[in-house]
Amino acid sequence: MNPILFEYKNIVLPAWHFCYFLAALVALVLLLRLVHVHGGVSRRAAIDVYMLCYVAGYFGARALSIIVESEVRGLGDFFQQLVAMGGMTLYGGVVAAASVALLYLWRHAGIGWYLLDYVVIVFLLALAMEGSVVF
Repeated sequence: MNPILFEYKNIVLPAWHFCYFLAALVALVLLLRLVHVHGGVSRRAAIDVYMLCYVAGYFGARALSIIVESEVRGLGDFFQQLVAMGGMTLYGGVVAAASVALLYLWRHAGIGWYLLDYVVIVFLLALAMEGSVVF
């Protein structure tokens, strides 16, 4: 796969980042549809857990890539590389997003485990979309 999807002058769109965003967008639409059709969970709670997982997954994927592939010269260098353009790992995103989702569901026990049914379905869809591009 070509690592750069689009490039024009100083604007660069990496293919992996675009596919990550596309999978996340489809996952959000599916999650909101499941909440609307089956109920049991507020729309707000679904969006909260989604946003937390999205951000954690993104930074987890980036962080594991830095740890495995880069030479880190301290904590400051790590955080600088975290927000710079670079590679991402699928497993880092999975571990980070799943950890945040379980923490959120444990913290909000009233809605938590019912919402887990929706989150697992959406997670598997997003994982399949991202994985099909990578492999």
